Amino acid sequence: MFITYDLQQAPEANQPSADPRLRGAKEFQIHGPLLKWEVGTFENPSGVNIYGVKVNYRDHDPGGALRTTLIQVPANARNVTLREELPAEYRTALDSAA
Repeated sequence: MFITYDLQQAPEANQPSADPRLRGAKEFQIHGPLLKWEVGTFENPSGVNIYGVKVNYRDHDPGGALRTTLIQVPANARNVTLREELPAEYRTALDSAA
């Protein structure tokens, strides 16, 4: 699965009509069906507040335990979306993050 987002940047003086968005993407895995996801500020296991995506899913283990994963994204991220496939316009963002 993928999280995609846009970051605003100031347009360059010589290209004021250029798209001011920078694309961002992160890949992650969950081991079971997705139940819910939300964007916001959450406390991680260390007690630190982070801005990101909280993903809830049911584990494939025999007990089917409920699991939560936090994926941090930049605090100024906009249009944060969870996707099963990565759109072409975000592929460069994922490649540059690796």
